[in-house]
Amino acid sequence: MSDAEREAEPVAEPDAEPDAEKGGLRAKRDKAVRSDPPTRPRTWGELSFRRQRSVRWFSPGVLAGTGLQVVLSAVFGAFLDKRELQAVTKAPLHRVAGDALWLDFLADTGDGFDATYTMAWLASRPSLELPSGDALPRGQVLVLGGDEVYPTASPSAYEDRFLGPFTAALPWLPPADGPEMFVLPGNHDWYDGLTSFIRTFCQKKWVGAWRTSQARSYFALALPHRWW
Repeated sequence: MSDAEREAEPVAEPDAEPDAEKGGLRAKRDKAVRSDPPTRPRTWGELSFRRQRSVRWFSPGVLAGTGLQVVLSAVFGAFLDKRELQAVTKAPLHRVAGDALWLDFLADTGDGFDATYTMAWLASRPSLELPSGDALPRGQVLVLGGDEVYPTASPSAYEDRFLGPFTAALPWLPPADGPEMFVLPGNHDWYDGLTSFIRTFCQKKWVGAWRTSQARSYFALALPHRWW
């Protein structure tokens, strides 16, 4: 991608919101993660998410809501584990082609738009320059170690707190150049029993220019030279 094309990428402005009168209504969450290759967004409204502040962890409402989710997750998780259902799907083995591999790993994508977009922006750069003058290229594979959402998982939380910032950071690349994304859930992703996580990351769709291909909440990557 040329410098001119990169400068044309939409940037998430601090207080910008989609304009409802110009067709900028928030898209349905299932459209935020697409099965078809991404196209370059032309307007802010096409990104279809709302900036979120950091979670107010000591707010009574947040504490009560999160506590209730933890209790429900513990109760129902004792009787139904999504991983048992996922075991009937195809084996989670993925092979990475090539003789060499650059892999990026990011644990905890951040709380609130500013933190999450910063992490996504760093992961999306073509390269990162070190103080020594060396440059590290963007990884062909991005592995996320969780959590991907706060305070609890839901379709709208993933759309606004993860999909939106990551799509804004890297909205488009030629499909053949798009890096792969593999995601592990953290405890906050588990609070709805992984239902929203599976819908977001296990349908072999796109998150901005990143391709997802896992079918379960866990996976194995076969790397070059017999590394795993």
